[in-house]
Amino acid sequence: MSLVTAVRRCYRCGNALQGENPNEKGYCEPALLANDSKFQIILCKECYEELHYNQKPAGAEAPSGFAKMLIDAKRQNALIVYLVDCLNFECSFIPDVLEMIDELPVIVVGSKFDLMPSGASQEHVKEYIAHRFRGEGFKNAKAEDVVLMDYTSHADASKAKELIEEKRKGKNVFVIGAKGAGKSNFITSFLRQYKNQSSHGVSISNYPETDLEVWQIPLDENSWIYDTPGTGIKNMMIGIEGFPKEIMMTTKVAPRKEEIAEKGSLFIGLLGRIDPISIKNPKKKVTFTCYFAPKVELKSVSAKKDMNSLWNKYLKKKAMKPKLISIASIADMDVFDITLVEDGPRDIGIAGLGWVSFNGMTGDIYRVYVPKNIGAYASRAKVINNKK
Repeated sequence: MSLVTAVRRCYRCGNALQGENPNEKGYCEPALLANDSKFQIILCKECYEELHYNQKPAGAEAPSGFAKMLIDAKRQNALIVYLVDCLNFECSFIPDVLEMIDELPVIVVGSKFDLMPSGASQEHVKEYIAHRFRGEGFKNAKAEDVVLMDYTSHADASKAKELIEEKRKGKNVFVIGAKGAGKSNFITSFLRQYKNQSSHGVSISNYPETDLEVWQIPLDENSWIYDTPGTGIKNMMIGIEGFPKEIMMTTKVAPRKEEIAEKGSLFIGLLGRIDPISIKNPKKKVTFTCYFAPKVELKSVSAKKDMNSLWNKYLKKKAMKPKLISIASIADMDVFDITLVEDGPRDIGIAGLGWVSFNGMTGDIYRVYVPKNIGAYASRAKVINNKK
């Protein structure tokens, strides 16, 4: 006697479903295959992505002429100084830009460290930033290549200045980063300690053969620092026209705790949601440590039969603050499922709004709702408190 079982196939393309090899036909997340209901309709990953065009969160954009400038930087084997906002940079990378400069030497300057929660470990934040850069293609990025700076008018760029002189080896330096990352603050601080030892003056002009307006700061007779325009932030909350000012993190971030049950939700103002869909923890609850601006209201919502109807009800009544005019219902939001692939402290964030930290387990699934075309991300935890 032999056992005969039906082969589960993709509802759209008909390929046999499998959860072992993402590069082969019929692949879908193993968690979906764990449900053996014969009435469940499942699509393979390839078909799902074709039908759901927002499967991947929106990316940042580079201004016209940026590629030409970076081609020059690569040809010159220039040093890249990459400015990031410690509170919000995870969705600011541009794949095409990174591909042009991934083999160049890089120094990362993390600004706004003074606004991070009290007790945040400098060494851990440096390693976190380096880890994110390695994940984006900078295979040689190391924590010692990261310099942290405050976001004040008296910020000290001396460590970055020393590292630039050590690593540039007589070559040009290109300062890049997203709008609002702190480039102007960095350049201002750099110029306070700057001594012009060349016959050239500091100038502002268009980069050759482009419309990019750049600062040119001579380092010697044959090399310059080019301070470049910021890359686009349309995929971040702070890049939306008319975004609510309440989301801006202008003071040190104070963590808030919220406990959410499986299939419940964390409402983040009326701007976003994070729903624990499936939690491996036997208690079926997760505690989020929330890092958002103080005027962003948070609410832990217990599981309801129709969470989306409840969300629409909150929107209609303007029951929380802040909100966006562009969000009138759940239909105005992009939705992403995040499946954890390792245990331990994890982050889930919404670009330009903030993030939550929690202890997760492999296989946990979280559903993230964001305004259309706004980025979302998942990563190892950004903040490890070094207080005993």
